[in-house]
Amino acid sequence: MTRRFLSISCALVLAAMALSPGVAARQGHSMKHSGAAGEHGRAVSVHPSQLASLRGATARFHRLEGALAEEYTAFGGCFSDPSEGGMGYHYVNDALVTDPEIDPLRPELLVYERRPNGQMQLVAVEYITFVSAWHAAGHTEPPSLFGQEFHINPTLLAEPFYLLHVWVWKNNPSGTLSDWNPTVRCP
Repeated sequence: MTRRFLSISCALVLAAMALSPGVAARQGHSMKHSGAAGEHGRAVSVHPSQLASLRGATARFHRLEGALAEEYTAFGGCFSDPSEGGMGYHYVNDALVTDPEIDPLRPELLVYERRPNGQMQLVAVEYITFVSAWHAAGHTEPPSLFGQEFHINPTLLAEPFYLLHVWVWKNNPSGTLSDWNPTVRCP
């Protein structure tokens, strides 16, 4: 899949979702998976040193200009779900998405929340890799980071992908590794 096609298809899908609140919740259980519990419902907590490393690696993106300078581009509108909360505005780096490997210090997406003054504030990161590319690279198990196995979204894009959110810059009452944050609202 080319980067151009990926960007266009992602932007179209996400823009449609932003125009219709709750669509993500109706897309299937994968978007509702909390990502906050590990195997058998056991809570997963990210070690403080891992969060510190991720904060150090992403601090330069607090200013949106920093993300844009490193080829992160807007990825649709604001993700929100009336019952789950929000995610915010996603910015994607196409080169990182098309590489099937996962680097914990180089997330494929950066997630921002619009502040009342209109400024964008970095709140989370998201890791994704396409299922077919991941397994074509020789992996037999789903990817995992911070003690959490990624989950699959089979419906959002043209092909299924593994994903994991990390709320590294904003507290999430639902859990650091949850998809949705009940304190994030889209304007």
